[in-house]
Amino acid sequence: MTNTDWSRLRELAQDRRDSCGQQLAEAATLRDAARQKLEMLLDYRREYDGRLAQTASDGIDAAKWRSYRAFLANLERAIEQQTEALGTLQQRVSDVQARWRDEQRQVDSFRILDQRRRAEEVRSSGRRDQKLTDEFAARGLLPVGGAD
Repeated sequence: MTNTDWSRLRELAQDRRDSCGQQLAEAATLRDAARQKLEMLLDYRREYDGRLAQTASDGIDAAKWRSYRAFLANLERAIEQQTEALGTLQQRVSDVQARWRDEQRQVDSFRILDQRRRAEEVRSSGRRDQKLTDEFAARGLLPVGGAD
């Protein structure tokens, strides 16, 4: 495999990892927005429960009571749906995180293989240099030290 082929494979792995990182950031942003919306709904329910309790202590007619209960039931459904959406988004974040880790492992593998390859090139170059030095010495082409 040529250095160009090797570099292209390494770049593709880095591109896949970077793309996955962008997907992870997007998924995390959506999850965080869903979490905030759920918190808002829960706060709203607590506030509305408080209003209902206050209104009930002051006295409330049956129609208003039904209206409060219907609204709270709708709010509860919205909370359930948002909780499910948050769970789905959290699972997506987890899935993308796992894919990103896999892509990062591949990038790390290329980096390690590059290091090994460069080290082998250095060793090979050293062996070639030593072989040439030995050949020159055997032929008597190298000066022997000390004769100035």
